Amino acid sequence: SNLPADKAVPQECTAFSLLPPATQDGAVIAGQSWDYAPVQREAVVIVRIPGEGERPTLLFFPEAGMIGGKGCNNAGLSLTLNALRAKEYAIGVPVHIRMRRILECATLDKAYEAAVKGEIPGSANLIMTHKDGLALDVELSPVGAEVLMPQQGVLVHSNHFIGSYLRARHRLASG
Repeated sequence: SNLPADKAVPQECTAFSLLPPATQDGAVIAGQSWDYAPVQREAVVIVRIPGEGERPTLLFFPEAGMIGGKGCNNAGLSLTLNALRAKEYAIGVPVHIRMRRILECATLDKAYEAAVKGEIPGSANLIMTHKDGLALDVELSPVGAEVLMPQQGVLVHSNHFIGSYLRARHRLASG
């Protein structure tokens, strides 16, 4: 940002999933804003990877050079991302590799397994939405993972911990 530090607009994202009964026509809608690092906008690419065997075709929108990112697949699964700020870090499977693994899944249960499998090195929030009217939100952190479910067909998340377990753990951890 070219604004002075005290006038700078936060570079944050907001993601959502809308399911019946929240949508008037019964549609399933997922999306997000992408306000992080505006300088990166010129580096965003569209990647399409054809399916093979049981793996669906993937369509995602990473910064060039990333192995995974926000997107969807032809099995009807979509994925959004919010950065979560926390002081804790660990050695583990990076979020963009997790995201690629999620998009290679045809079902929400398999996507959830891909999201939480293995040590979690940093904090992030992922909303996984399926065309069948199902969605779940997973907050990831080196201190654990927490699932948030739609309330009356709505999931919305930004760049802070919402789940009570991780919110309390990170508040305690940050002093």
